[in-house]
Amino acid sequence: MGPPCAAYSGDRPFLFVSYAHKDSELVFPELERLHGDGYRLWYDEGIEPGSEWPEEIATSLARAALFLVFISPNAVESRNVRNEINFALNNGKPFIAVYLAPTRLPPGLELRMGDIQAVLKHRLDRGTYSTKLSKVLPAAVRDSGSVARPSLRAPTEPRATARAPRARGLKPIRVFEYPGPGVPCWDATFDAEGTLIALAEDAGSVGLWSPLRPDPIGSLVHAGAVRSVLALPTATLLVTASCPSKSDHPPAEVLQLWDLGRRVELSRGVHPGGISRLRCSTDGAWLATVGDFDRERDGEVAIWRLDPHAREPTLRRVHTLRHKYPNDAAFLPDAVATIGSDGCVRLWDLEDGALCLEMFHDDEVIACDVSPDGSLLATASKDKTARVWSTNTGERVLELVHQDMLGAVAFSPDGQVVASAGSDAARLWALASGRERFAMPHGDSGVLDVVFLPDSSAVLTAGCDGWAVLWDPDSGAQLARLHQDVYAGEVTKAEVSRDGRWIVTGDAHSVYLWAWGDRPIRQR
Repeated sequence: MGPPCAAYSGDRPFLFVSYAHKDSELVFPELERLHGDGYRLWYDEGIEPGSEWPEEIATSLARAALFLVFISPNAVESRNVRNEINFALNNGKPFIAVYLAPTRLPPGLELRMGDIQAVLKHRLDRGTYSTKLSKVLPAAVRDSGSVARPSLRAPTEPRATARAPRARGLKPIRVFEYPGPGVPCWDATFDAEGTLIALAEDAGSVGLWSPLRPDPIGSLVHAGAVRSVLALPTATLLVTASCPSKSDHPPAEVLQLWDLGRRVELSRGVHPGGISRLRCSTDGAWLATVGDFDRERDGEVAIWRLDPHAREPTLRRVHTLRHKYPNDAAFLPDAVATIGSDGCVRLWDLEDGALCLEMFHDDEVIACDVSPDGSLLATASKDKTARVWSTNTGERVLELVHQDMLGAVAFSPDGQVVASAGSDAARLWALASGRERFAMPHGDSGVLDVVFLPDSSAVLTAGCDGWAVLWDPDSGAQLARLHQDVYAGEVTKAEVSRDGRWIVTGDAHSVYLWAWGDRPIRQR
């Protein structure tokens, strides 16, 4: 494929594009789309790999308004791309990295690019990727008279819903700000009583907060940045996972068990290669650590045993379940399910770790959930479907079809409905018939998370449009709209306390606490 457009040569602000020539077939279609949308682009149109870094590139990069680099294994091996990255960072250029494929950065680049805004193209469908990229590119580098391309996202089908009063808007009663840019993720968990929030705040700490008090009530100190926090449902115990330090060989992520009452560490374990998620059984006796699939190693899910009611509970690793590139896990009464980017869904026996069943999607499986009685497993996939499986036979019970890729799925606590969410909308389905009740759209943006309130009275969706919305599961009416910072971007996740009174939502920079339930809470 030849160069998609001429490099910009005028005096107006423009984007400098850096890429590896070996990735031209992937990058040039992106440049063609950006140019068609009116963005002014400067890029190297013909320098062969291995040639000296030319003076004209340095001059153009110095003049550019923003540095856009396409990251891939080829890119990090390219001397020219590394030179351009270092030049941009040394000169304080606004910087956006688009990841074409999972890529492990060399230590030097990882250290320098730790706070850089990134768009993970390889994890997104076309519509979501285009929306995210357009949000981070400044308007100054785009011709104002250009006409944007139409969205590639399929239109949401209209659904007849009951006419309802306008949803009330809520304001957060507290906002937890991260201390700096570039925080890769956030996590929060409520204790069993709903009286304490544990928040992964920054590198090396977990903040402990009461929803009713303006100041923190304590903290737990880690040696590394905390990625995941999970309060056990039947005891005052907290499990945390901290990111590995760069000196770990091989990289190892530490799992720690804490007594929340005494604020002391009780036990710890190691999951080589890193942890992306923590999951526990409903009785708190089993714990799963899901391996970090971005690392260059075979994926695994580790199963840990503990007695949450013991005087001094300890973590004991009992099984290692092999699953290439695992994404999540979920516990059944006597088994555990794992899902991954290989499109496979596996069920394993908890007692001996033996593989019991395998089911398949046509593409990567992103999320899963177990029905309240443990008889059904729901999975959400990039193949545009959510599938409901019998956990006894592995038979596919339902297939719930969307118009775009999916990223979240959840059963209602009363077991009557299942919600699925993806790049087109969130949708609610009747389990008995498999029929769609209604769609829960966020404009033309996707939905990243879906959560039911504990009494099944409402379903909460977290959207790419910067809103979290509470919906009536019977009528489809919006009950409340939770508005975050207008500049914060997408709501990446939502959590609800076990009594349904408190909600936390988060974006890339802040976590928001909301009051919900029967008792009015004075907003601060």
